[in-house]
Amino acid sequence: MDLIYRNLRSRAISIGVVLIAATFVVPTGAAETESFKALRAMGKAFASIAQKASPAVVNIVCEKERGRESSENFNLPQWYPFDEDLFDMFRRGPRGRSPHFRRERARGTGFIISPDGYLLTNNHLVSDAKDGMIEVTLSNGKELKAKVIGTDPGSDVAVAKIDRDEAFPFIKLADSDALEVGEWVLAIGNSFGLSHTVTFGIVSAKGRHRLALGRDLDFQDFIQTDAAINPGNSGGPLLNLDGEAVGINTALAGPSGVSAGIGFAIPSNMAQGISDQLIATGTVRRGFLGIQMGNLTNKRAEALKLKNTLGALVESVLEGTAAAKAGLEPDDVIVEVNGRPIDSNQKLLNNIAMLAPETSVRLTVMRNGRRKFMTAILGERSERALARLGGRSGTLREMGLEVMNISPEIREALGEEDLQGVMIRMVTPQSSAAQEGLRAGTVITKVNRTPVDSRKKLNELVEDAVDRGKETILFIVTDGSGERMVHLRLPKE
Repeated sequence: MDLIYRNLRSRAISIGVVLIAATFVVPTGAAETESFKALRAMGKAFASIAQKASPAVVNIVCEKERGRESSENFNLPQWYPFDEDLFDMFRRGPRGRSPHFRRERARGTGFIISPDGYLLTNNHLVSDAKDGMIEVTLSNGKELKAKVIGTDPGSDVAVAKIDRDEAFPFIKLADSDALEVGEWVLAIGNSFGLSHTVTFGIVSAKGRHRLALGRDLDFQDFIQTDAAINPGNSGGPLLNLDGEAVGINTALAGPSGVSAGIGFAIPSNMAQGISDQLIATGTVRRGFLGIQMGNLTNKRAEALKLKNTLGALVESVLEGTAAAKAGLEPDDVIVEVNGRPIDSNQKLLNNIAMLAPETSVRLTVMRNGRRKFMTAILGERSERALARLGGRSGTLREMGLEVMNISPEIREALGEEDLQGVMIRMVTPQSSAAQEGLRAGTVITKVNRTPVDSRKKLNELVEDAVDRGKETILFIVTDGSGERMVHLRLPKE
């Protein structure tokens, strides 16, 4: 009986395998089924999109030259392990030393968005480009130069322009807000250095944020896709079935940096607003409301007489800002901006940041379970404004400096018991501070000839100079071999 059962099961499995295989065999010499016609039509559609878009997709090679200021020897941790590097920095200083540079070659993708040669790509690909120029290769193999017009680290968007007076094929930007989860999309890019690689998939999700991508991105609203995105795809287009770009491919999540079916693209609507500003002015100006946001938990929502946790919770309001002037208060929950729903803190941040300073916005706010309407005239988002919001000074950071107090342990390690001042912990490459020769390990002893003995005192003196409208500030610094004067230009309000 068991033998009969095993024979029957074996025969049933064999028949099932044959039937399954038969369903995937294309009929020959007979009329195709409707399903195969649909598959062929889809394949032709994908081929048409790739053929139409590829001439506007470019491979990018970017040569970067970065100073040693960005290496670990030039960025001291908050607590410093006293080794030879500290003595080297403090004793030998910036004078008399030849600059050291390290070169990198980054490879990725971009796509042309106008007939006069403007193209979109990623900031992380073209930032710090040597002489502000990159090399682009068209689908026909032609190699051209392009100038970096502007970059936006907060969103990872960058704009460049091909240095040639001719008409170029280009890709239109679609309305990414109209994109729906489940729609087909195509990605084209320089995947692993393989020119104009085409992959396809669907939109897996929208509005992804709080992603740890190895770089600081303040404004995250990513489209998630399972279209294969691999190293080299950065900066390339994510296309809809109309052959229009709905996003800029920028990151992937997968083991060892290869596609695992989870890739991310910057929405085209975000890219459009940023690129318009970069093309017009070379920089991005963003609106600023002036609030600290808190976590809207179920308990908090219940206490505030709310039905759900959708919205952005106002934790505190900075005096003198747009929020304060509009009448916002702690424990208010912002649920709409200009009639558009706000379901999270990130959504509010993105919405406000995409608007220009001085823009009037209508806020819908829940207060004590009741809906209120307010109008705010946005300020401008800046390092200084953010620093004020966080209760610290942002001017030094804008100048390219991070500092730390000199502890008794540091003085003992340096053999400088009477050393007074504030030690530079980090210098941002290409900042005004770096251009004036300041570097980690240098000690600031005076500001405008007033002695400083703490980070707090240094910040107060710098902020006072800004408040009084000064254009420059004088630092007296020492590297252990003597003092020198350094004049730095102050950022404008």
